[in-house]
Amino acid sequence: IKSLKIIGNRAEIITHCNKRFIIHNSKNSRAARWLRNKWFYDVCGQCKIPSWKLEKYSSTFLNKRWGSNL
Repeated sequence: IKSLKIIGNRAEIITHCNKRFIIHNSKNSRAARWLRNKWFYDVCGQCKIPSWKLEKYSSTFLNKRWGSNL
């Protein structure tokens, strides 16, 4: 994620390849759940995220007591 801007009860996410997403700003939203649980379909071909970063992202887990404020 390149930037995140809160707009009322919605949030605008801009990725490094300049794709824009408008999501509902809620802990229970689908987007928030997918980010928390680290679910994704495929890596964006335009962002060119290095494999070491993807491995690091997929190996870390957050629980309610530690790291949930990241």
